[in-house]
Amino acid sequence: MGAFRVFLGKELKEAWRSWRLPVILLVFLLLGISAPLIFKFIPVLVPPELKGTLEQLMKPSFEEIAGSLAKNLSQLGMLVLILFNMGSISEEKGRGQLELLFSRPVSRSSLVLAKFCASSLSAIGGLFLAFFAFYFYYALLFPPAPDSFRLVLGFALFGLFALLVISFTLFASSLFSSGPWAGLLSGAFFLVLSFLPSLGKDFARFSPSGMLGAANILMRGQAADFLDGLIVTAVAVILFLVLAMLVLERAEL
Repeated sequence: MGAFRVFLGKELKEAWRSWRLPVILLVFLLLGISAPLIFKFIPVLVPPELKGTLEQLMKPSFEEIAGSLAKNLSQLGMLVLILFNMGSISEEKGRGQLELLFSRPVSRSSLVLAKFCASSLSAIGGLFLAFFAFYFYYALLFPPAPDSFRLVLGFALFGLFALLVISFTLFASSLFSSGPWAGLLSGAFFLVLSFLPSLGKDFARFSPSGMLGAANILMRGQAADFLDGLIVTAVAVILFLVLAMLVLERAEL
């Protein structure tokens, strides 16, 4: 437990000093702000002869704006998490830093857990800023304020999906000594997840991406079944963390 606390403090300090944490928070904040701002101000900026067509395409309803937020977070937001975590283990392995760390009597699994917790705190913090900014700017530009309970449900499901992305990226990073290779594998995994719901109702019901689709529906105030996808996603997070630990425990450094 002592090694975990030391590693966690190290990861958080490095995330702050390298600007990784501030950039992640800023990106998610901008994603939360952009959805209501775009629907509010783009009609003002277009030429008068195009306003009628644009108003038909971009109706400023809560459902449309919340859908834009969900799309931005599920695509750009998750890709940002992959980019900032793909070298988490692989780069330290490639530079020989892990060999120095593990020359001491510390658990390799504690390093994986510390990296996961530090990255998860960054992701959850970013998602919180995104949803809070969305709530604030939507209430400011399109009063009244949206139902906060809908957004809390969406935040929780997106948070769990973010943990899945991080856990797999750490697993991929443990397999290689180069960050880009881990990023390619994680990107391929993310694309596969994105296509699963289109394969049928069962895939949509049990897949993590189907859970994100349910989050989008819930945010719009409609009923959606997300329990199966939630369970599969939670189990997958644990599985990829265990696999990352096993790979690192058996790695020759």
